[in-house]
Amino acid sequence: MLEDSVERQLKGLFEAEHQARVRNLLVDHCGQNLPFAESLGKEGIARVQSAVIKLSDGDIKRLEHEIELAGKDWRDTLMKSGAIKPAP
Repeated sequence: MLEDSVERQLKGLFEAEHQARVRNLLVDHCGQNLPFAESLGKEGIARVQSAVIKLSDGDIKRLEHEIELAGKDWRDTLMKSGAIKPAP
């Protein structure tokens, strides 16, 4: 199950016929299975999911790529999306 904010973002970027697939990708590959997901909590996981959606720009192949990268180090995904800023 996705957070409401992630669901709205998904619906805003992906066409209706792709939304179920996007949902499944996020839940199955960019959720509780993220490295250190237990330290992220629900809000943190939603931030990572939101970041991969943003970076995908509505393209499923890009989404899959960004999910793969987030699975390696989601901190890079958050920085790349602008969700967090690097330390000065």
